[in-house]
Order: sequence, then C-alpha cells, then structure tokens
Amino acid sequence: MPGHPDQGSALCFVGLLVLLLLFLVVRCVRILLDPYSSMPSSTWLGHKEGLDRGQFDYAIV
Repeated sequence: MPGHPDQGSALCFVGLLVLLLLFLVVRCVRILLDPYSSMPSSTWLGHKEGLDRGQFDYAIV
C-alpha cells in the first residue's frame, strides 16, 4: 500500500524534532545533576565587596 508523497519528508521532520528533544533532555539532566559545571566561575566565586552596583537588581525584589 503506497503512502502519501509527503510522508517521507514529514517523517524526516518528526525525526529531527525527536533528536532535538533528546538533545535538550540530556542537556537539562546534565545541568540538574551538576549545575555548577555549566555556570561561569565568575558568577559563583563572588566579589570581595559583594555584588557590583546595578548587578542582579532582581535579588532585591
């Protein structure tokens, strides 16, 4: 039974979406298991005088 002519391109598109989803899931799991490895070291080492003026304004809220 022959399929629709666009069935091959639709399956290719779905396959690419599944690969993208798997990549994002693996990346999120790695970040959850070791969050500090993906963060730049300057953000968690801190400053001697605390946060710079204007940096992380949302921390005050």
